[in-house]
Amino acid sequence: MLTAAKIASSTKWLRGINAGLAVRSLFTDPSAFDDWAARWRHRLAEEGGEANECRAAMRGANPAFIPRNHLVEEAISAAVNNRDFSPFESLLMVLSMPYEDQPAFGRYADPPRPDQVVHQTFCGT
Repeated sequence: MLTAAKIASSTKWLRGINAGLAVRSLFTDPSAFDDWAARWRHRLAEEGGEANECRAAMRGANPAFIPRNHLVEEAISAAVNNRDFSPFESLLMVLSMPYEDQPAFGRYADPPRPDQVVHQTFCGT
């Protein structure tokens, strides 16, 4: 079973596996991915169906962009401390199309670096 503790970024790996990208490196325990991927491939073979339909269903259920806490905190800090709303406006623009590939906004899909981890959130974020 896959757990959040074994996946560095569930958003990135779900989108990546759908696109045929190598996502094994996104796992803190790559053997967990190996086990899951074998079961997933077996299930796909059993279900049959069109590969493009499967990809479309996965893309429709797994956004490329989510409101990551470190980016929300960045937008709030810029607005409160500097009256700079541009980080908020950029975040809002990206999140208004969460299922679309937006290569220019790739950093918004990345999990936080260790120095960006938000340890306390507010307002349900």
